[in-house]
Amino acid sequence: MTILLKKATFFGVALAGIAVLWGCVSTGSVESGKPDPSSGYSILGKETTVVDWDGRTLGAEATPAWLAPANRGDFSAFIQAYSKPENSVFKRSTGTGADVRAATMRADMAYARNVARELQQSINVFAAEQARAGNIGDATRQAIEEVTQTQSNAEITGHAKVVDYWQQVIEVDPLTGNKSSHYIVYQIYEIDPNTWAQTTAKYVKEVLGGVPDELTPEQDFVKDLVGQMMDDARFSTVLSQQEALQKAEAAKRMADVQAELAPAQQKAAAEQELAKIMQEGKTESTQIVADARTEQVQAQADATKTAYLSGNPVYTSAATVTAADQEWVEAEALAAAILFG
Repeated sequence: MTILLKKATFFGVALAGIAVLWGCVSTGSVESGKPDPSSGYSILGKETTVVDWDGRTLGAEATPAWLAPANRGDFSAFIQAYSKPENSVFKRSTGTGADVRAATMRADMAYARNVARELQQSINVFAAEQARAGNIGDATRQAIEEVTQTQSNAEITGHAKVVDYWQQVIEVDPLTGNKSSHYIVYQIYEIDPNTWAQTTAKYVKEVLGGVPDELTPEQDFVKDLVGQMMDDARFSTVLSQQEALQKAEAAKRMADVQAELAPAQQKAAAEQELAKIMQEGKTESTQIVADARTEQVQAQADATKTAYLSGNPVYTSAATVTAADQEWVEAEALAAAILFG
């Protein structure tokens, strides 16, 4: 497999110079035209090399320094590279497709779902903590959790897409030598804090509006919830490379196990797979070790509640994945393999 990496702004140049790209394989200099043995690495079990493109500064990294950290939740390098205000909220999206346009469209469409998924996690973690503390009943928690599953998109008005960055992935059949190609697009969005507050408030209103009247939490609960969600956005979790890989793997497992099932069967299958993921995390030295809070609730049959109480970003993310997220988890798996594999 060979990967061609380009900025979206070079797309026209790349098409015009595709013949040059095929003959220009290196990691350090366009002029050398020779593969650098140290450039080989594995993506999804296949050896790869990075191909320079015409116009890139000689000696510069093909992948910008901010890309991998941003995909782990650390936007500090991106903020510095683009001179962005530190108090802004930053989010990302990925998409794959047969060409750049298709990959970009999928990343665009996935973004509103990605935002909703993050808000869903914040709400459900908060509700699980409140239920454990006795501030709300378990029936209320379950009702909130069920409603968040139906709110699969968030209001993203005012969310400004700052950059698209794309990579071309060329796969070579080891038996025939035939080449096939597809693309992955990475997007970074910037959101003003006031705009993010509006996004959060609208999502909370839609969720709690769908909860039966007799289960609607008190106003203090709502105020505390919104405050927690704002903190989650301002101080987003930064994953290690290992955690980023595990998060992508767990998400793919959760989507795959539900993909071929009828809706009525998906919840039980998801619960079982989530329980497996958490158990593996506690028993394998290569997995994230569950923290003390997970151990306190591991006896509970509700795997989703256990995930939300775990404080583990891999588990809380996996708990929100559904069969409808198949395209997104495929893009995330590819991104993790490229950036962290």
